[in-house]
Amino acid sequence: MATAFDNIPNLGQDNVQAAMKTFGAFTKGLQLATSEIVEYNKAAIERGTAFFQDLAQAKDVGEAFQIQTSYLKSSYESFASEIGKLNGIWKEIALEATKSPARTTPKPKIQ
Repeated sequence: MATAFDNIPNLGQDNVQAAMKTFGAFTKGLQLATSEIVEYNKAAIERGTAFFQDLAQAKDVGEAFQIQTSYLKSSYESFASEIGKLNGIWKEIALEATKSPARTTPKPKIQ
């Protein structure tokens, strides 16, 4: 005759497995987000360098204004796109971390 107390060690093991799964999902997502941020920053530095080179070669104020306007517009669009990507990554982390773990032990029958 099984009692509810017979499965207490299994409950602790299930909780540890769930915590490890959550930690693994968070770590994987954090690595993905970090690499995405690094790539974005590399591209932003390259765009900024190209902007200053173009700006230094501007022949008049109107051309400089056009270069600056184009740079600001593309920077904003790039940033908005990056925020969307990061939002998706964080959403996936949250979904993965909050999934209930698959139960490996049968539920006890309390009589």
